[in-house]
Amino acid sequence: MSVFQSENISNYLNLRGVKCPMNYIKTKLFLDKLVVNSQLYVVIDLGEAIESVKQSIKTDGYELLAHKEYNSYGILTIFKGE
Repeated sequence: MSVFQSENISNYLNLRGVKCPMNYIKTKLFLDKLVVNSQLYVVIDLGEAIESVKQSIKTDGYELLAHKEYNSYGILTIFKGE
């Protein structure tokens, strides 16, 4: 079941249970496929996984629009600009 079950979201990546450094590699590969001015929603485990991805997207020039945390996971909203 998706955490976005009531919303129509197409740019969604579920990384819960994925180990580092694969979290950012999978995020980067997904971002590379998106058109400019798109958003990506990444569901990811808290701790090292989310912190690593947050840092890496900023380093690579993407914008972190939102970061929400729940019990065991977080949701990152990433913007791919020009």
